[in-house]
Amino acid sequence: MRKIVIGQIIRDGKVMGTGFLVEPDIVMTVKHNVVTADELITDEFEEKEIMFRMEVGDEVVGKTINLLEAIKKGIDCVFIRLNEVLSETEMYELIDVKNEIAGVGCQIIGFKLASQRTTMLATISNTQEEQLIVNIKKENQLQNYEGVSGAPVIALGNIVGIITKQKDSERLEALPIKYINTVL
Repeated sequence: MRKIVIGQIIRDGKVMGTGFLVEPDIVMTVKHNVVTADELITDEFEEKEIMFRMEVGDEVVGKTINLLEAIKKGIDCVFIRLNEVLSETEMYELIDVKNEIAGVGCQIIGFKLASQRTTMLATISNTQEEQLIVNIKKENQLQNYEGVSGAPVIALGNIVGIITKQKDSERLEALPIKYINTVL
């Protein structure tokens, strides 16, 4: 049975957003969850130590493994190697979608800052090479999605993207796995 392990990304004791396992010891999240805008304007970059929290009291330390490459290539996606293996169960697959998926239903599983895990049902409304637009179903809409950045977009049983930002209360923007595979 496939399993998805989702948790909060914590840097310097502060919850920054969401991340999820893509391998038993590798977490995927967005770059802006691990590096601040102020840090990006300096010329010196180094891999960052990050904590991945599945639930309170269940935290694992890790270190980014492609932050420098992500900054250089201008892509909002990083991977964190954890100091321990978290799951032996088969993970959801990252799928490089070859067909048009506009109109397909999906779910987004992430964390609002300082709150419990939340699952939102949505529909993929627009697909472009560098972004997916996801329309959140009315009953799942929030005013603010802070903390959901880095959450997986799951469609047809596979991860097809990663949430990067809020467009408005009805729509979120995601980076497609296909684009990530092309750039990284």
